[in-house]
Amino acid sequence: KAVSALLAEMGDAGQRAMAESSVTVSKLQREVAAAVKRLGYECEQEAVDPVSGYSIDILIKPLGDIGERAEGQRALGVAIEVDGPSHFLGNSTQPTGNTKLKRRLLNELGYRAVSVPFWEWDARKKEARDAWLGNLLSDALGGT
Repeated sequence: KAVSALLAEMGDAGQRAMAESSVTVSKLQREVAAAVKRLGYECEQEAVDPVSGYSIDILIKPLGDIGERAEGQRALGVAIEVDGPSHFLGNSTQPTGNTKLKRRLLNELGYRAVSVPFWEWDARKKEARDAWLGNLLSDALGGT
């Protein structure tokens, strides 16, 4: 499996470095986390995946069965990545390689990765943001 090969290549030192790297919670991330809570979800900011060492911006842990993943693996929750300008190439909407890799690995690890791009968030007023985010989360949770 691709994730296993990558983690083996990284080794313990690579995983520790990822887990120990400093994180900054942006205003945008705080706004998204507040909206997640307004929508009635319990969440944790900067949750660390124990396998990869990745810091997940906002994690909604499963309350019950939120579905099965490939090969019968249970979903670990919804990993919301709040993607500011540094997650995209230049002034485009094209994600960087690092951003694409993290999304892919989170999905492979068993999370349901959801991206909240800054331009989508900024284009909406508060009430519309909540509705838009609610739709994203409903889709990630399988329409529940």
